[in-house]
Amino acid sequence: MRPHVGAELPLADTDRRSTDGRGVYGFNWWANGRRADGRLAMPDAPAGAFYAAGLGHNILLVVPEWEMVIVRLGEGRNPPGGHAAVLNAFLRRLGMAVHPLMGAAQGSS
Repeated sequence: MRPHVGAELPLADTDRRSTDGRGVYGFNWWANGRRADGRLAMPDAPAGAFYAAGLGHNILLVVPEWEMVIVRLGEGRNPPGGHAAVLNAFLRRLGMAVHPLMGAAQGSS
């Protein structure tokens, strides 16, 4: 699977000028790509996961590997550790529940 936001894509001229988003951020979307330091943005999440994040921790999360789109309507402040850290923990837990289901579904076809 190819990354949704390639490292060669130039940084978007957006409000994220201070963010080094090579391979991770572009045009208001965050992908689970490799950051400039080589680490995955969300190491416990599926490689194809990507999201848009808004003020108040509003999230639109897409996980193609699990055929899921998840929407969160936030009412608070953005998380102090950043969206990626919170989503990584959420997807780690969700993955523990989804993997057995995916295996059973694949075995029944």
